[in-house]
Amino acid sequence: MYISQKELSSVVNVVDLIRDCDASKQSRQRLTRHLMRLCGADYGASFSWDNTQGCYVDAAFENMAADNIERYNQYFQYNNPLSKKVSHYRRAVAVSEVMPHKTLAKTEFFNDFLQRDGLTYGINLFVHSGNQQIFDFRIWRSKKRQDFQAKHLQLLDCLIPSLQQMSKNRARRTNRVNVGLTPRENEVVDSISAGMCDKQIAECLNISVTTLRTHLRKIYQKAKVHSRTELISKLN
Repeated sequence: MYISQKELSSVVNVVDLIRDCDASKQSRQRLTRHLMRLCGADYGASFSWDNTQGCYVDAAFENMAADNIERYNQYFQYNNPLSKKVSHYRRAVAVSEVMPHKTLAKTEFFNDFLQRDGLTYGINLFVHSGNQQIFDFRIWRSKKRQDFQAKHLQLLDCLIPSLQQMSKNRARRTNRVNVGLTPRENEVVDSISAGMCDKQIAECLNISVTTLRTHLRKIYQKAKVHSRTELISKLN
């Protein structure tokens, strides 16, 4: 797969953004816009999966009408011929892979939902944790454009490991706030999580090893742990 320097830079920028995101509606809204730009899409939506209710909730969307999204919430998510076909994939999937466009164009879902906002060619990316679906991204192009290329699927696939971490980010931040870590102490914990040794962390943070170990002692006290393994388990 050929990736231009601009596309590679875009992927790196999205990965950096994901590090600061969780699975909230606000975070998914931001990411939807970035994924649309990455793949040259015209429309986008993202839903969380509520396993208790067995339905999609908390829609974030771009260039789609709110009343049409509400129609999806109330009716079309239960009458969507695509979701069951693509939701179990562990990679980005073009709609045309699972249903030829000519077939899709004959469905109620296409004519009474997708076409209301002009959605024609799509990619679905469902993010899982283990066997559990967490959230998704659905990006679309209008009929004035061509279908997505294999390259766009591969670009999205590069993001999957980072996206899988998003659901853990909120819990991690909450844990650290509860423990009361300072910004510098958070940097130390991040460096430990990355597998860095004391010397590497000290050089990276431009502090002495002695100062680093003072930070570590305070972190252990605040987190009420006695080792790096316990620390990572509790705060990551």
